[in-house]
Amino acid sequence: MKSLRTLALVACLFAPFALAQTGAAPFTVDEIMAAMRDTGQPTEMSRPIAIHLGIPLRTNEPNIAAKARAFSFADGSLRMVIVPADLQRQYLVLMQRKGSVTRYYVTTPTGQLRKAVVNNAADGSVQYLSGSDVERSFRDELEYWEQQFPRTKP
Repeated sequence: MKSLRTLALVACLFAPFALAQTGAAPFTVDEIMAAMRDTGQPTEMSRPIAIHLGIPLRTNEPNIAAKARAFSFADGSLRMVIVPADLQRQYLVLMQRKGSVTRYYVTTPTGQLRKAVVNNAADGSVQYLSGSDVERSFRDELEYWEQQFPRTKP
């Protein structure tokens, strides 16, 4: 998962900013995707990560061009939102990393959870998650990111 660490590091280095909270209504997922394509920092999602997340790759495509925004915290944890740079690809990836465990949620533009995956870098395991607990965790993460993109216009 070295490529994931590289992606996370690149996003942290290039995106240390947050939009100021304005008290306005939060963005929807499709609005986050549009905002990210305008303001996200260029990066790539590696082929192995895309495969684990169920994201289709084109023939001979080594990586997927993407835009990302990340926030790192004092406890060493990281939160990242990733969208494909290609407008034909319609998904949003939410990522949380705490220690050696990285949790991914792949969502549709309408905010529906498509896939939840946990990767443990310590032992290399990958688990595909489902159930109501996963749905609640996903909704919490989605709500966090919706608050990072406050509307500045009505």
